[in-house]
Amino acid sequence: MVRCLVCGREFTRIPPAHLKSHGISGYKEYKKLFPNAKTGFEGENNPFYGKRHTEETKKKIGEKSKGRTPWNKGRRGYTYEEIYGEEKAKLLKELRRQKAKERWKDPNDPFNRTGKEPFNKGKPWSEWMSPDGMQKAKKTQFRKGHIPWNKGIPFEVWAPPELVRKLEDWRKSERCKYLARKALEYINKVLMKDPEFRSRVIKNWWKVVHGKPNKAEKWLGRLINKVCPNEYRYNDGWFILAGKIPDFVNVNGKKKLIELFGELWHTKEEEEERINFFKQYGWDCLVIWYEELIHNQPKVMEKIYNFTYGGDYNES
Repeated sequence: MVRCLVCGREFTRIPPAHLKSHGISGYKEYKKLFPNAKTGFEGENNPFYGKRHTEETKKKIGEKSKGRTPWNKGRRGYTYEEIYGEEKAKLLKELRRQKAKERWKDPNDPFNRTGKEPFNKGKPWSEWMSPDGMQKAKKTQFRKGHIPWNKGIPFEVWAPPELVRKLEDWRKSERCKYLARKALEYINKVLMKDPEFRSRVIKNWWKVVHGKPNKAEKWLGRLINKVCPNEYRYNDGWFILAGKIPDFVNVNGKKKLIELFGELWHTKEEEEERINFFKQYGWDCLVIWYEELIHNQPKVMEKIYNFTYGGDYNES
């Protein structure tokens, strides 16, 4: 027997009509008012305890529910804070976290998937998926050569305004910034220590940012080919030396590099630093400055010739 905590009357199971007579809409509201109250439908006292609907019953329920507005449409559930108050809610949440940690430690717990392989790993769909699931998957998966309808269209154009706003709010949030910092820390501490990964990242970055020569580099490239034909090749990321990507690399067996420095981005001290940096790996480096490339081309041509072959450059 269970006792109604409003009037004190005893029941085998408290009927909803009795709760409505006290102005309580249902069991949820009753539980909210009296968190420790029992209704008589808990556990084995519930007539449906341990039972399942048959397929036929499920179909009947589905047919009757067609076109009916769900009872919980537009509603929201109660939070721990609303039901128990701030202090008790904090304790209950911590208790739930502790229980979850204990469950994950237990290797026999069915919810613990740590170290376990997926049941369908390496198996074709036809072995583990239902026929209905197969039909749905075939309709939704991309075919070979299929082009998504929104390919090349900016996200802000085709996405709903509310979704765009939520994404912008997420990008500005502290949580997003924290996760980005953690990801960068992991990349810098772990992945970038691998020389192969580091080289691949730098090469891809260079192709995206600086894959083609700018006007000054094209200009210098024409002078180099005029003075030293077939000696140097523009470096679009194909050659990386200790994380550095020099502008022009000798392709005839000579360990010689040519760099183009702009006064806006580099200082005179960097010229000596760059030369010494490549020298420790056995490479000679010539630095050409943007100003001398514009105002004194004969001198630049002579420097390139002398650096590559030695001696003075004779244009004839």
